[in-house]
Amino acid sequence: MNKEAIFLKLKEILVDIKGDVNVSYDTALIADGILDSLEVINYLTQIEDTYSLSISLDQLAELKLGIINNMIDYIVNNSQ
Repeated sequence: MNKEAIFLKLKEILVDIKGDVNVSYDTALIADGILDSLEVINYLTQIEDTYSLSISLDQLAELKLGIINNMIDYIVNNSQ
C-alpha cells in the first residue's frame, strides 16, 4: 500500500471533519490542537471504515497514532 495515497486519504478525512487543514507527515493531530476529542473519534471511525481496521483508544495513545506518519505506518502494517 502506497504511503502517499494513505496520506492523501487521511488528509481527505481531516478536510471532511475540519474543513481546510494544513498537515504534514509529522503533524500531531491532538497535540497540535487540530482535532478535539469528538473529532478524534470521528477520524478513527472513518479510518476504520476505510481500511477495515479496529483501533482502540488505548492503541491511539500507546502507538501515538495521532501523529499522521504513525497512523500511516499502522495502516500499512495492519490493513487487509
